[in-house]
Amino acid sequence: RVHFSGGGSLDLLGEEAEMAAQLEAVEPGAGAAYGEMLAAARAALRVGVPAFIARNHRSLGDFLDPRRLLPLLPEVGNPLDLLIPLDDWLRRFFRDPKLRALFTFQTLYVGLSPHTAPAAFSLLPASELTDG
Repeated sequence: RVHFSGGGSLDLLGEEAEMAAQLEAVEPGAGAAYGEMLAAARAALRVGVPAFIARNHRSLGDFLDPRRLLPLLPEVGNPLDLLIPLDDWLRRFFRDPKLRALFTFQTLYVGLSPHTAPAAFSLLPASELTDG
């Protein structure tokens, strides 16, 4: 359960339909957006681990090499979207700041702010919610 400073709380639920219903009660459309957000985060995890995490990068150019980014397009759309701040990425799915906070506090585990952590970190809440 996540408690908010202004009052109220939300539960992190492993059952996707229950979680979507809870979010929908806070913000109309957020239930469907949750499914879209999870799909995007799962895709980032599926392609991000082998393309970025499991590889050594000697330079920014190596990291952003188009030969490596182009194959990711069918899976994640624009892979550079994974480099924008996580909070900005989540604004595509949720307007309510409490909902965005629900999916960004996990960046604190690694000492990052959701306002500066790249959207690739969306894999943290997605894997926490779907894989336990």
